[in-house]
Amino acid sequence: MLSVPAIEKISNPKAFTQITNNASAKESVSYRHLHATTICDYLKRPYRGKANDYYQSTAALLEQPENTRLVLYLPLEELQDAPDYFRASYMAAWRKCLSFEDVRENFNLGDSLEISARDENFPYVVKAAHFIPWLLRYGYLGEAYVLELLEQGSDCLIRSICDCEKIFYHIYFQTSPEFQLRISKCARSLPEKKSKPLFNSPERQKWLDEHTEEAWNKLIPHNITGPFSKNFHIWDIMQLTGDKIVLVGGSYIKGYGLTTSDIDTYSYDPDKMRVGNYCKELDAYLDVPNQNIAHICLDTVWISNRRNLECIQEECIRRYLRLAPDSLERRQSLERLEQDLLQYRLMHKGIRRIYSNVSERTQCFPGIDGASAFYDRRYRRIASQLFVKYVFLPCI
Repeated sequence: MLSVPAIEKISNPKAFTQITNNASAKESVSYRHLHATTICDYLKRPYRGKANDYYQSTAALLEQPENTRLVLYLPLEELQDAPDYFRASYMAAWRKCLSFEDVRENFNLGDSLEISARDENFPYVVKAAHFIPWLLRYGYLGEAYVLELLEQGSDCLIRSICDCEKIFYHIYFQTSPEFQLRISKCARSLPEKKSKPLFNSPERQKWLDEHTEEAWNKLIPHNITGPFSKNFHIWDIMQLTGDKIVLVGGSYIKGYGLTTSDIDTYSYDPDKMRVGNYCKELDAYLDVPNQNIAHICLDTVWISNRRNLECIQEECIRRYLRLAPDSLERRQSLERLEQDLLQYRLMHKGIRRIYSNVSERTQCFPGIDGASAFYDRRYRRIASQLFVKYVFLPCI
């Protein structure tokens, strides 16, 4: 028996009716599906005649609080000629993102270290601040507002703005000499913070070695924006015995795995509703709906010899859909989906396996980690599609 990833059921109005009869939840799934389809159609085949549909649907999703982080992934080139109503929705969400402090490496190479290996200066970033040069150029912001943020912002926000210092001097972004001087003075006044791993684990060293030896620009992707179930072939994994339930994920399922890539598998105990062999630094088993395993439960193909596999999976899904609307657990579960689908390892490896000259226009700006695939227009179009389709949990 095989059951497709939960995110494919949640994003499909027809399939979602098998999970619940909750009217408001079904309405939210249909609403999301409508706008996601419009956005994806445009991003796959940009056509100016459909641009307004794209802006309308994107603005509609940005106005929902749980979609705030979508602004971190939207294509930057589509900001330039956007209508006023889109700009208003975008900026409202962007300002909320100024309070989000993320692990900096999540948006770079993904060398984020084990939690126990991080020192007190381990770098975090307000990633939304790294868009300020573009927002100034396209008229979303004024220089005075940015200088106010320097006066009133958190230490992380101030440092993130100062990361853009070199960009503000670039002729393409056309900032004033007075503004440039203020940014430079602020950057010079910040105490230096250097971070060094407390130890180098064998797992991290293996990852570093593999990253160095990667054969970039050699891969043809498969269904990289989903549905991921089309990438699964039952003969690619071990034959199951007994009543075991195995969850299969990773780059293999997401369409950018190499033939030599490991297939990520996890065990699921339906009686105790828990996932095993997840992470050495956490408990051996984590119970549903723990936010640390949301991506494992929701982004993977489920396989088993059990005839009731669909029912078992759907009860697991319901546990996540029943999380309180404003709860920390729901917010962190959504962030796990974001990290698994958009960052680890699509941003860090997948895009470079597929394309050459990644982030060519920003590579000369190391202050914002400009060589990261995060700034690549092809990555951002893929990531936006994944976000609007799958980074979503309706409430039941």
